[in-house]
Amino acid sequence: MREAIGNTFITNIVVVFMIIMISFFVGSLSYSKAYKVKNRILSIIESDGSWKNHSEEVDSILKEYGYQVTRGTHTCECKKDNCRVLHDNTNNYEYCVFEYTDGADGIYYGVKTFMNFDIPVIGKYIKFGVYGETKTFNDFN
Repeated sequence: MREAIGNTFITNIVVVFMIIMISFFVGSLSYSKAYKVKNRILSIIESDGSWKNHSEEVDSILKEYGYQVTRGTHTCECKKDNCRVLHDNTNNYEYCVFEYTDGADGIYYGVKTFMNFDIPVIGKYIKFGVYGETKTFNDFN
């Protein structure tokens, strides 16, 4: 009887270890996708120095990358001064674009994408953001 209890304990340890390793794997895949999408949006904004007329282009790129379609489960809130929200989860994809006015230095943009976990019961409550900013654009006109 003692050996049966020992084997059950070892089996439980192996199962818990497998669950932890699979969770890390899924988390790293989700993070890499959100990071890649964030960097792609930032490079689109930096290509011409503004967010104007890039929403459709970004949506097509997100579809190409396989970014999950979610509608408005998060709101985009500015956490810095002199901020304006340019994209607020109104399209099919959930990402935020912010415009910051940096006084006399110019403007810069911030992009926040979300890591999505497709877990049946608790997946919609577990979302982490990945945030990045562009360089400052000066308007000398």
